[in-house]
Amino acid sequence: MSVHISADELAEAAAGLLNPARAAALSEHVAGCAYCTEMATAISQVPGLLAVESAPTMPGDVFTRLEAVVAAESERRAAEGSQSASEERKRRRRKGGR
Repeated sequence: MSVHISADELAEAAAGLLNPARAAALSEHVAGCAYCTEMATAISQVPGLLAVESAPTMPGDVFTRLEAVVAAESERRAAEGSQSASEERKRRRRKGGR
């Protein structure tokens, strides 16, 4: 390989998401490329760094807005489901079924 491997592909390799042939080619390149070795090493440290950081607290106003959106969507889906069930019953009655 004459070009460097993207950070995305290095991350996929670190996560074990590449097919074996691509993983082997990538590994071969990384072994001979100082830049990609440095990037792969840095990327491999990310999960550990994230694991020790606590998640930030969600601001109350954001939580309130999300809660309202979820409630509205739930109501919409429930109403849509009720309409669908009602329409299905009407269709069955027209066909003579229950």
